[in-house]
Amino acid sequence: MNLTPETMLRFMIKVKQTDSCWNWTGTKNNHGYGVFGYKYKNILAHRFSYELFKEDIQKHLEIDHLCRNRSCVNPEHLEAVTHLENMKRGVGNQNTQKTQCPRGHDYSHKDYLGNRQCKICKNIQQKIQYRKRKLLLTEQKHRDERS
Repeated sequence: MNLTPETMLRFMIKVKQTDSCWNWTGTKNNHGYGVFGYKYKNILAHRFSYELFKEDIQKHLEIDHLCRNRSCVNPEHLEAVTHLENMKRGVGNQNTQKTQCPRGHDYSHKDYLGNRQCKICKNIQQKIQYRKRKLLLTEQKHRDERS
């Protein structure tokens, strides 16, 4: 990244360094990530910091906050990872740890997208849908016969 000293100063002025995190004090988006204006575009501040202090981010990678602080721009707390890895590490990954469905059956089946499913519950749901369709068709047939 080829930056002018003015741009680097403009970026660093918006950073409050603590003992660990470098907290972004500038504008933040509605998800809590810092936003920095560069070359007439708004760029996520942590991505800008990663490219400024480390290296360019490859197209298929995203930046993970190792400290779990979305407003942190400390390059030592940032790592380029795949989307899947970022989701596994994230706060919302509780479902990846589950081994059983809410009814207590094992998650032993994966669908064509690789998503885990409970095979027993899936089969029950398919039978219910089949019976509903069959009932609707029967009712429609009776209505047509009466008309």
